[in-house]
Amino acid sequence: MLEDETAQAGGRGEEEGGLAEEESTEEVEVIDEEVEILESPETEEVFEDETARAGGLSDKEGGLPEEENTEEVEIIDENDLEKIEESAEPITKNPHQPNPLEVLSKYIEAEEALNQGDLLRETQEEFVNQILDRFMPKFIKIPADNYIVGSVSPKDLEQPLRKIRLHDFYLGQSPVTNDLFDMFVRETGYTTDAEEAGYGIVFEGRCTNRIDPETGRGIFSLTRGTLARHVSGATWRHPSGPGSSLEGKHNHPVVQVSHHDAMAFAAWAGKRLPTEEEWEAAARGASGQLFPWGDKWQADLGNFESACLGETTSVDHYGRKAISPFGIHDLLGNTAEWTSSPHIGQTGQEADRTKEKIQILKGGSWITGGVVTVAWRQIERVKYWANTIGFRCAV
Repeated sequence: MLEDETAQAGGRGEEEGGLAEEESTEEVEVIDEEVEILESPETEEVFEDETARAGGLSDKEGGLPEEENTEEVEIIDENDLEKIEESAEPITKNPHQPNPLEVLSKYIEAEEALNQGDLLRETQEEFVNQILDRFMPKFIKIPADNYIVGSVSPKDLEQPLRKIRLHDFYLGQSPVTNDLFDMFVRETGYTTDAEEAGYGIVFEGRCTNRIDPETGRGIFSLTRGTLARHVSGATWRHPSGPGSSLEGKHNHPVVQVSHHDAMAFAAWAGKRLPTEEEWEAAARGASGQLFPWGDKWQADLGNFESACLGETTSVDHYGRKAISPFGIHDLLGNTAEWTSSPHIGQTGQEADRTKEKIQILKGGSWITGGVVTVAWRQIERVKYWANTIGFRCAV
């Protein structure tokens, strides 16, 4: 049974509280060696707004305090440089009995990731290697350094440009796939929030290209805007509802997962969720570029609304041209990704007007329109899930 709710989603326009397009010619502002000290705030409760758009809360429409668009970067003395503390230590079921994913995970240097050959394709010759690759997630080392994060011209929820200091850490080369999440569920019997609730939020893109299963002919559809519905039976196994499945999508990012679900997977795997700053540093590289592939916008290097695919793609679909300077795949488009960073309001404290926390997501998704830089941010309640949201792990 369908319960319709229409929602404007996709890109976030300036007038609608969504993402504003950044000019493709934008250059990163040159910043002195001074860096900003980031404090890890205590998690507090936040305001719940039932009228917020299904595609993402905004300060203007979701009842949250507006983030202040700072025009200048705060200058901090070099002596005040401080390393960002990482999230809490990952939780494992038993340190003496590691689960399969802990054993199969591969930790590699960024240089090795960048020098890898072309990604495996669907060929009989490499079938065995592909099977192994599906269940051996790679984690790329991001070295300790000063990194640029934020935007020189912040739009909507974006943060102002600044420099921060990070410890070295490892980030998943790709988002968590359906295969890996299936392993987690089989091992633990875990039930997701969507399964508990009995529904999922399903987005239908503004434009789609699909194949008619009866005639085999391609069908192009165009609507006025992106629609969002609460669909009974929509879960990670059935992303768009009972009629959908994961057939042919083993290497697509898992969706219909809440922040709580992502944290549960990470704990089981002996991993954690990355902070917003870690995610962005891994995407930008040492030079602080605007996009994983450089400083020029290229819509064909990610699964955005303009691709008119109307659903997720495999995590390696866009190949080596779209990877970050550290060899990280699928950072922009496809699915927005949960982080461990809570949303901070204008006062510097977490919004605290509801019982449900709000977390930051990065990367945009297949319904996101316009130019999407690595500074892009989305905020959602921890008990929110949709067919546009996934996650990746860090160590």
